[in-house]
Amino acid sequence: MKTKALISIIVITTILLCLPSCFTNQKIKAYDGPKKDKTSLAIVQGVNYPPKIGEFTIIIQIDDTPFKRETPFIDGKYRFMILPGLHTIDIIHYQRDHKIIWFIGRYLVSFNAEAGKTYIIHTDTNPETSVVDVYVTDEDTGERIESTVDYKFKFKEKE
Repeated sequence: MKTKALISIIVITTILLCLPSCFTNQKIKAYDGPKKDKTSLAIVQGVNYPPKIGEFTIIIQIDDTPFKRETPFIDGKYRFMILPGLHTIDIIHYQRDHKIIWFIGRYLVSFNAEAGKTYIIHTDTNPETSVVDVYVTDEDTGERIESTVDYKFKFKEKE
């Protein structure tokens, strides 16, 4: 009986120690060359994990570097480290309603990144007009960052 209790305690402890790694943000180097100090880099990410209901974005390419995912709908776990300067981010926009996920559009978002800052790419759809607002915010301040958006593909908006 004591052996089973000891094994249970070891298993539970191991799970509790490993669990935080499931929820930490993985940082992916999205630039050429040697690793740099994190204070000299910027970070960009899509909108966090897909909610049961709502919108989310997945980054599929930064400048000329495409990224693969082992699971496509967990983009919030990925934070891409980029050099300061102008970048073009290729994103896919989805909406989710419980178990159903809809493709909404694919966009190229360009903005000027500054070292030491973290940026989040958002997509918000007006439910009445179906107009999609794609924009970038500074994670610390929540302020919108000047950016340009080109639509690679989107569904026709309601007239």
